[in-house]
Amino acid sequence: MDLEPAVITLLLLTVRPGIAVVTCLAISLVPAASGLILLGHVPEGVATYTPYELGNVVYLAIFVGVRIQLEHLHASEREEHAQRVRQMRVSAQLEQHAAMSRLVHDEVLASLFAAMHTDGAPSSLQSRDARRVIAELDAATEPGSVPGRFCSGDEAAEAIRVDLRRIDATFDFHATTSAGRIDGRVVRGVTLAAAEALRNSVRHAGDAASRWVRVSVTGTAILVSVRDDGTGFDPAQASSRLGIRHSIVERMAALGGAARIESERGCGTEVILTWPI
Repeated sequence: MDLEPAVITLLLLTVRPGIAVVTCLAISLVPAASGLILLGHVPEGVATYTPYELGNVVYLAIFVGVRIQLEHLHASEREEHAQRVRQMRVSAQLEQHAAMSRLVHDEVLASLFAAMHTDGAPSSLQSRDARRVIAELDAATEPGSVPGRFCSGDEAAEAIRVDLRRIDATFDFHATTSAGRIDGRVVRGVTLAAAEALRNSVRHAGDAASRWVRVSVTGTAILVSVRDDGTGFDPAQASSRLGIRHSIVERMAALGGAARIESERGCGTEVILTWPI
């Protein structure tokens, strides 16, 4: 009799709930059934003890309910985990598509635009830019590729300067850096946003405009200012343009940073990029 709780618990853990309940009921009724078969009647002691034996069925029913609830909870957790995995995959795919769209808009179309307005053979700068765009497209479409590495503040500032010089070789550049390492993927994203801001300035600020780029990089933050003294514009009217919204504002937001555009007609433009917010 002392082994009954252990046997019942073992049944609960090893067989289906229905089988466990039937087995437990059978064990509880065995003494009474044996007396009835062998003696023709149920002994008084057995009859008195049988209701207590049937209490094991109640005990088992409680644990069956607990087991069912735990199974439902575990199934819900598995479904929630699977849902999170699906959401992460979809988010990664959307981010990859957005990154590719920005790359096409910022780099491919700009390279094609420059080629269309060039007579004769392309310059060495255009050829170098074209090779760079092809390399970036290959890297962006390579499965599982993780661009970038951790770099120092000086390396980050130099990378920004070198990339922006490909767009405009005349802007005034100043950088301040401090010790620390920063994710190269963040540096690359900020650089592409700054490049689009500088490209917009070259296209729209006017031939007489001057440009200034200021960069501040620490181990935990980046600030880039791209400013010109050109014709300026109304930011409220231009904020929906693809180059500003998609390639600057949304790109910085995807990095966990922010972009602010300050401009006024006839007073120039400044694009300020900050990471993190």
